[in-house]
Amino acid sequence: MTYANNWDDSGIEVVIGIASFVDARTVAVESPNDDDDGIGSSEKREYTANNILVACGGEPDMPKIPGVEYCITSDGFFDLEQQVTMSSDTFTDS
Repeated sequence: MTYANNWDDSGIEVVIGIASFVDARTVAVESPNDDDDGIGSSEKREYTANNILVACGGEPDMPKIPGVEYCITSDGFFDLEQQVTMSSDTFTDS
């Protein structure tokens, strides 16, 4: 499962582009528009909603340290067959 699957399941519309707020409930997004002629253009649309999330995006990066092969990123967490759970009993003071 990925973030995109979770968004789809929740009825969230994902719009990719450069966003700016017009007012408290409206955001204008300039999105790339790939034309057949190979010349990229952009399209600007406004979206109005009670709740708007503007996310900058990014990709996880794994450090170059011994043992990194046993680690996962936050993206990998959603790919696990069984989700990991923790309780305060998991950690003990030594």
